[in-house]
Amino acid sequence: MEQSGGEALLKALSASSPPGPNPTSPKWRQAGIWLMTNLVTGNPNAASTLRSMGALDCLVKCGQVLPGSGFDTMWTLGQVGGPLTILRLLERCQNKEGLSVSLKALSRLTWESLEDFQDQLPEVLKELTKTIRLIDERLSK
Repeated sequence: MEQSGGEALLKALSASSPPGPNPTSPKWRQAGIWLMTNLVTGNPNAASTLRSMGALDCLVKCGQVLPGSGFDTMWTLGQVGGPLTILRLLERCQNKEGLSVSLKALSRLTWESLEDFQDQLPEVLKELTKTIRLIDERLSK
C-alpha cells in the first residue's frame, strides 16, 4: 500500500487490455479481489486508503463481469466499505442469487468484522430495516 501497491492493484483490476498476461481474465480478476480482501481484512487504514482510491467502484465493475464471483466480490466490498456498502448494493439486486450472495456476505461480515465498522452501526440498522421491507415486498409479489 505504501509504495503505490493500491494503485497498481486497482489499475490491474480495471485494465481493459494490458500487454503480457491478461489481468482482465477471470482468474486474474478473482486473484485481485482476493488480494484486496487480504490487504483490508483487519486493517481499517488499508480499507480507507483503497476506498479513497475508488476501490468500491472498481469492485462493483469486477463483480459485474466475473460470473460466479458474487460472494467474493460482496465480501471484499464489505471489507473495504463496511456493511453499509453491501446493504446499499443489496437494494439493487434483481435476482434471488444476488440477494442470497449479498445476505450471506452481510451476515458473515457483521458476525466477523463488525467491530471494524462501529461508526456505521446506527446507519446500518436504519438501512437494514429499509432493506428488509424492500425484500419482503419483492418476495410477496
